[in-house]
Amino acid sequence: MVTGVIMRVRGLKGFQTYMNKVVRAVPKESDKLGKRLSKQIVMFAKEKAGPLGSGTGALKRSIKYEKKGNNYVVSAGGNIPKSQRPEHAYYQEFGFSGHWIHSSQATGNMKRDMVAKGKRFAFVKQYFPYMAPAFRKVQNRLRTELNRTGNKIIGA
Repeated sequence: MVTGVIMRVRGLKGFQTYMNKVVRAVPKESDKLGKRLSKQIVMFAKEKAGPLGSGTGALKRSIKYEKKGNNYVVSAGGNIPKSQRPEHAYYQEFGFSGHWIHSSQATGNMKRDMVAKGKRFAFVKQYFPYMAPAFRKVQNRLRTELNRTGNKIIGA
C-alpha cells in the first residue's frame, strides 16, 4: 500500500536561495515604498495648503506623516499642541457654506485687513482642498513607484 509520494528535484539550490532573498526583501522594500509615498503626499499637500494670503501657515506646519503599526498615516491639524492646532483643517479640505465671522475669529492677513479697515465682520466662503489633490498626484505616480520597488526586490 502506498501512503505518500516523495519527489526530489536537484539543481534548484540557486533558485531557492534567490527566492529566500526576495521573500526577505518584500517587507523592507514595501515599508520604504509606504514611507516614500507618504513623504510625497505631505510635500504636495504642503504646497497646496501654504498661507494663501489670509493664513498663518499653521495648517501647512501641521501636515505630517507617521508610522502606525505597518501603515503610514498622513494627517493635518492633529498631533500638535492644541494652542497651535489649526481648527480649520477639516473645513479647508472639505469646505463649508458661506458665513459671517467676527474679527476675533479671523487669523493672519484677514485679521490684519479687518482691523486696518475697521471691519468687525467678514463673509467667508472659499475653501482650498490640499490633501485630496496631493493624494491624486501621488496616485498618478503609483505605477512608476511600484515598478521601481518591484525592480529593487527582484534585483533588476
